[in-house]
Formats: sequence, C-alpha cells, structure tokens
Amino acid sequence: AALTRHGVPAPTIPAATLLVEASNGASDYGNKFGEPIVCGYTRTFGWLDEAVASPSFHWEWRKPIMFTAGVGMVDDAHLRKRDPAPGMAIVRVGGPAYRIGVGGGAASSRAADAAHADLDRSAVQRGDPQMGNKLNRVIRACIELDEANPIESLHDQGAGGMANVTKEICAPVGARVDLSKVVCGDATMDALELWTAEYQECNTMLVRPSACATVEAVCAREKLPFATVGTLTGDGRIVVEAVDPAGPAASAGVRSGDLIITLGGVRVDQSAALIARLWTYRPGTWVTVGVERDGEVAEHELELGSAPAD
Repeated sequence: AALTRHGVPAPTIPAATLLVEASNGASDYGNKFGEPIVCGYTRTFGWLDEAVASPSFHWEWRKPIMFTAGVGMVDDAHLRKRDPAPGMAIVRVGGPAYRIGVGGGAASSRAADAAHADLDRSAVQRGDPQMGNKLNRVIRACIELDEANPIESLHDQGAGGMANVTKEICAPVGARVDLSKVVCGDATMDALELWTAEYQECNTMLVRPSACATVEAVCAREKLPFATVGTLTGDGRIVVEAVDPAGPAASAGVRSGDLIITLGGVRVDQSAALIARLWTYRPGTWVTVGVERDGEVAEHELELGSAPAD
C-alpha cells in the first residue's frame, strides 16, 4: 500500500483537514436545511514519535470525531410512539436508495487502511439537505393534523440502513417486507445493498392502512418519494422478499411475494429446505418450481444460475 511520509496509508485525509471540512459541511447542511448549528465539539490526536528508531512511530486517532447539534422542541404528545400492531403498513418516506453508507456502521469500527479504501468510500454518508427539508415538511404536515396525525411510529434511518430501522420499528410484532417496492435511484443495487445501505434523508413509519393515502398525498405535494414496502404480521419474524430482476426466477415469471412450495417436484416448506434442495443441482439445470400466489399454485420452468460469489 502507498504510504505518506509519516507512514499513514495514502487515502487517509489529515485530521486537521477532516475536522475543518466536516465542520464546513455541517454548517452548509444546516444553512440549506434551515436549522442553525449552535453547538458541537471535535476530538483528534496525532503524534510523530521521533524518539523511536527509524522508521519513526506514528500515534494517532485515525478517525477523528466531529459532532454538531441544533436545538428544537417537541410536543409532549409526540414523545411516545404507539405500539406496533398486526396490519399496520410499513411506509418509507424520503430520498431514494443509493449505494451510499453500505457497511457504514461496521466501517466506523474497522481500522482504516489502503486495502479497504474502496469499501470505506462506499461506507461514507452523503447528505442531501434539500431532500431533508422536504422530509421535514412532510413530517410537520402530518403532526399538525393533531388527532388525525397518520403516523403511529417513526424511526430515522441510520446505521444498518433499512435492515436495522425496519426490525426496530416492527419489534416484537414481525413483518413481511417487499424490497421491490423500495424507491431506488440505482438499478444496479442488489437485494443485500438495498437492505443494508445507510443513505440518509429517509425515514420509516408505521401507518394504519386507512391513513396511507393521507401520507402519500402530503408526500406528493412536497415532491418526496413515498412507498409502502410491507405489512406487520404478528408472527414475530421479519421476512424479506426479493427477486433479482436479472435472475432466472424473474425470467421465469416468479415475482416478489410468491411463496415457493416445491422444487423439482419435492415440497420445500422452509427456506432451509429450499436451499438444501438447490445445492443438489448444478448451474444450468432446468427445474420446475411450484409457487403459491394469492392462494393459487402455479408451476414455472427455469434454468438455475450460479450462486453469488459472496
């Protein structure tokens, strides 16, 4: 790996530069969002110990912290979320999904080095204050409806992306989630990236089915992406549904939400049984897949592809 003169991996930004630019970025975001940055702090440390024999020893916190905050207020009625209940809709409001913040939560705890530079860049958050402003106006419009407020519970997306925020807001009730319903700005993203990317300016909320139209109308007025991506089930499990649009299943007519019940004429009642059955075939084999959709069973012929490299 290429090193600087102090033995630091080349992609590493000097701490002083990082702190100044991060502070400037926070101020810029706050100005565009309409919320002043009124407090914060920084933490960094670097020391080149020249007393140590060549090469000199470099001590440093490789990930300086720059924390900022604003001040606001909240109505007492909005301090406590309503409990999740079966039948509630899982609604996503905010910016579309991009390959941003993929593995961000893990990257913040991993030692930075040149070998993982590309992963670190993908893990970095990119703010979109204009989208954040739209999201803020939608939430404000909903809560100003007072007793008619359609939001039962609201979580901001952070570390772990959609995977974390969905499990948090649905616990302990459980839910079914359809990733094909997620508003996506990058068609090359796979299911795992959609489920874990930590792109900002996006919230997940629980809404009664009868109130979804209200939230959608407000989002349309503010030109904010809206999607109903799932439903609370009551079985205590989070089931994620996804079909690769470029894969053999999609080509054969299998859709997200279909329940695979047979493979090659053998019944597969659980995902573990389906995976075990798949491993008995070679890539390129044609098999018959039985799926249940809306209470009806249909069979599809498809050619099995290769398992993903990861």
